[in-house]
Amino acid sequence: MTSFLALVIAVLAVFVGPMVTWAVARQQIAVAARETWIRDFRECVATLITAYDEFVLFTRTYSSTDPQQVQKLALLNSAQRLPYHQIRLLIAGHDQAHPSFPDLVDGMLQSETDANAVRRNGVVEAAAAILRQERAIIENDPGIWSVLRTSLKS
Repeated sequence: MTSFLALVIAVLAVFVGPMVTWAVARQQIAVAARETWIRDFRECVATLITAYDEFVLFTRTYSSTDPQQVQKLALLNSAQRLPYHQIRLLIAGHDQAHPSFPDLVDGMLQSETDANAVRRNGVVEAAAAILRQERAIIENDPGIWSVLRTSLKS
């Protein structure tokens, strides 16, 4: 009887063990990927807002007759391109969850002087809401037991 019980336990360990390991690894990878997305998105938005603020501040004293200022304006404008495209690529995978964010960024970058602060603040608030929403998904994750239940059912 003891050898039969040992055999059953060994068979269970051989078949159930890899399924449990797979479920745990899958959940850990998903959480790590979401955390990486959150970090990258936060950094790109911060870089874009910083470059945008420098651009707006510079344009207040800009003179198109000074070649050095024309060159600096071009550099400041270019500094916004990389984070802008990075944000659009990061959001591309989350279009359903955050459909209006790219439009807010576009509106900020194309705004007239009067609307700069309002649109900038709108982008910052929307980015903060996105980050809170994504962080809540991680924090409200039911854990490995729900993943195991789902895996063992299928």
